[in-house]
Amino acid sequence: MRETYVRFLRRRGLRTCAAATEREALEVMRTTRLGAVVTAMRLRDGTALGIVRAACAARPALPAIVVTGHISESERAEAHAAGASGYVGAAAGLAGIAAVLDDLGGRASRARRPRLSQLSD
Repeated sequence: MRETYVRFLRRRGLRTCAAATEREALEVMRTTRLGAVVTAMRLRDGTALGIVRAACAARPALPAIVVTGHISESERAEAHAAGASGYVGAAAGLAGIAAVLDDLGGRASRARRPRLSQLSD
């Protein structure tokens, strides 16, 4: 899925950095100025929550979108508490991610922390 998301984001004109694990993602965030973070909830060595917390600590206005295969209210609440600005069910596909990115892009220009979005199929 990571490669699919990378290709999709590049087609939208965004530069991308990919990471397979939480540790790799944290390293990318330490060395690269990101415009947004899109991460799967479950990773081989952790969850998206550590990535989202680190992203928000480094840059509080940085949009962080969590993609999950199994939407649950408790998981959504955890992602929100960690600082996620978007929560997307994988079943929503690339259109779901695009909708959240478009929504966050419009609000970011108004200098507000975006609300948590939730999309499913």
